[in-house]
Amino acid sequence: MKQQPDYKSIVLSGSLGGLVYAIIMSIFYQFTGDEGFSIIKFAVDFLMFGLLVAGIIWWSMRKESKDKGK
Repeated sequence: MKQQPDYKSIVLSGSLGGLVYAIIMSIFYQFTGDEGFSIIKFAVDFLMFGLLVAGIIWWSMRKESKDKGK
């Protein structure tokens, strides 16, 4: 039987990674720029890095399940 990737853990990992990255970048923007907190930058950083992390995890899980099938 073909195993399905655990999408719940992929989404959770992507969300957590995106949140941590967005917080770190918000702090970085505070110290380097003269502008205040921007919710748009926070949302863009969260989505960008969250999708990147989720994509990498999904790709590695997909590749791992293919290797087990051989």
